Amino acid sequence: MTYLCEQSRLPILLGQSSHLLAKVMDDQIGMAELAQSIQLDPVLSAKLLRVANSPFYGVSGQISSIEESLVVIGLSSVRGYIQTEMLRGITQYPPWNEVNLDRFWSQALWMGCAAYTLANRCELSSVLAMSTGLFHNIGMLVLLGQEGDAYQVLFNWEEDEDKLARVERELFGVDHGQMGGEMLAVWKLPPVMVHAVAQQYVDEPFQPTAWMTEILKCAHVLHRHREDPPEVTLQALAPEHCTLFELKSTNFPRFERDVQLRYNNLMLMVGYGNGDTGA
Repeated sequence: MTYLCEQSRLPILLGQSSHLLAKVMDDQIGMAELAQSIQLDPVLSAKLLRVANSPFYGVSGQISSIEESLVVIGLSSVRGYIQTEMLRGITQYPPWNEVNLDRFWSQALWMGCAAYTLANRCELSSVLAMSTGLFHNIGMLVLLGQEGDAYQVLFNWEEDEDKLARVERELFGVDHGQMGGEMLAVWKLPPVMVHAVAQQYVDEPFQPTAWMTEILKCAHVLHRHREDPPEVTLQALAPEHCTLFELKSTNFPRFERDVQLRYNNLMLMVGYGNGDTGA
């Protein structure tokens, strides 16, 4: 079953972005090769150099090449930043530039950082996990482009994303996870990523073989309880997730700090890269 309507305004990745995205999501790529790919995009290169020379990294005015930037910032942070900038590029055009995207960005970046940290805990691909988290709510942009004003009222709804997905299915017959999975398939992104995004709101038993889907489901619970005490969050998590990701009372505060530090760093990078240190 297809949910995409060809007559609707859909997010588009330009050819150059598609090539770079494939490089960014390849955890086997070397630093030099990734730097060469980034240099093909002069706007992104300028932003990355601005980030590397920001006061945050303590080397202002000393970084002059993309490869040096990768060393200073770190590969995982650069990967997250590049993908965030690709999404920002999509949202510069109507109807996406006509709505407040603060909540959308906050959720996307936080989920990306949580997915990365969870994958690291069980030796899974943290690079692919971060990408999946960052793109997990791309379907919201698709629904906004396809349904227009009918969806705009839901775009910044204050309820959590699981409740939002249920309302979407009632109103439109599809949730933003299913819509996002179909969009990522059109972009020819890895099948494991497509499946996880499409299935993230499906209520079904724990599936250890569908590890990326389980990472997203666990990250959703963590996001929902991110301001609660650790014992409350741990109680809300599925026992299978606590076992898979080795989350327990003795290490959970450290885990939360790791996610928050990565999220704060990515938010600062986005702000510096776009000349807004208040981001």
